[in-house]
Amino acid sequence: MQAVVIDTDVASAILRKEASETLRTVLQGAIVAVSFITAGELQRWAHIRD
Repeated sequence: MQAVVIDTDVASAILRKEASETLRTVLQGAIVAVSFITAGELQRWAHIRD
């Protein structure tokens, strides 16, 4: 099993359901992780946009 760390842009695309087919294929079956900074940026994004 492959582990992949994604950045904020990729996480955002996934959450908005705008991830490309290529990206979905690469991430399928992988252990997906985000950095501490990305987690904070996503939390801030959610807070600002309610």
